[in-house]
Amino acid sequence: LLAVEPDGILGPVTLAAARSRLGRKADVLELADLRGCGVDVRLCVDLSGHNEGGGKRPVDFARVKCAGVRVCWPKLTEGTSYINREALRQAREAERYGLAWGGYHFADPSLDRTSYDVVALEADARAEAEHYLRQRAAAAESAGAEPSAADILDLERGVSARIRGKLLALTGWTSARRHEVTALWALAWLTVVEQATGRRPWIYLPLWAFDAYFRRAPPALLACLRGYRNMVASYNAGAEPARIPPGWEDWAAWQYTGHGRVVGVDGDVDLSVALGRDIEVR
Repeated sequence: LLAVEPDGILGPVTLAAARSRLGRKADVLELADLRGCGVDVRLCVDLSGHNEGGGKRPVDFARVKCAGVRVCWPKLTEGTSYINREALRQAREAERYGLAWGGYHFADPSLDRTSYDVVALEADARAEAEHYLRQRAAAAESAGAEPSAADILDLERGVSARIRGKLLALTGWTSARRHEVTALWALAWLTVVEQATGRRPWIYLPLWAFDAYFRRAPPALLACLRGYRNMVASYNAGAEPARIPPGWEDWAAWQYTGHGRVVGVDGDVDLSVALGRDIEVR
């Protein structure tokens, strides 16, 4: 493997090693160059309802594969009721064209009361996990195969309370209490899915969301959460992400843009890179 400079920049040490391995000049390393240097890097895309419908064409997976994408994560569910109706076809087409695929769930943790009630908290997390698992099973049936990439819990909301049908921030709770409850909720969801699938899910937890919803949780809870690998989001140049939540330096994947373009997908799309050894779980 190449020697990457410790500052994460694709600098002269890395480029010199690449030139030696490739047998030619290399000022910029493409994914194919990295593979030629023995680094199995996979281009990944995640898809949601924003990528189809409303005048946008269905994702063309034949063209997506030709564009170099090797992994796809369709959004399957959100909360306890939302279902991405395009996900079944997306899973089927990803499997048909030989892409690794997995699903992700957008978390909407909530409580029906403002008291600290662990039973209600876990029931809410279980309801969302079971909603995801039902749609995951439907996607696997549509694809004719179990997902070959990790399940992902998208953590971009904290626990809140539903009062008279409106989503309101919990009042009277300290930020530390909110962070503790959100971490408990996330761990409950992850446990349900892990027990049902026999596989350890990933999380999607950007630094801003960690700061907003998790940072002040008890250290023991954060240690448990760090047992789940993170697809970090950091939209920066260089050879590695710059904005990593503390404790996830060994990240699973790096989402490096939310405005990527891929032939076969209309409009902007989230793009990530991951090592091949971290992707295949089937």
